[in-house]
Amino acid sequence: MNLIQSESIVDLVNRRIEKIAYRIRFIEGIYYQISNKILKERLFSEFENLKINFREIKNIILILENSSKEHIGISKLLVEKYYRFEKEIFKYNSLFPA
Repeated sequence: MNLIQSESIVDLVNRRIEKIAYRIRFIEGIYYQISNKILKERLFSEFENLKINFREIKNIILILENSSKEHIGISKLLVEKYYRFEKEIFKYNSLFPA
């Protein structure tokens, strides 16, 4: 894989992390303000799907990190960003009480 392809993949993964984190924050902020049961169910479903998608990114990030020969590089920063968002997203077992 050449440098341009690698940077392009890193950029795509970075944007995906940003989108997922944004949607999760939005759902966390609005969920308890909504009284419509159907909308709450949709938000719950989206929240769970976003968490699954976020976890799937981890494999891509680890491949990028392991393929990088640099000790400090854009893929290493992406790994750090992923783990930072992971802590934020999964700080509670679930956003929604059982």
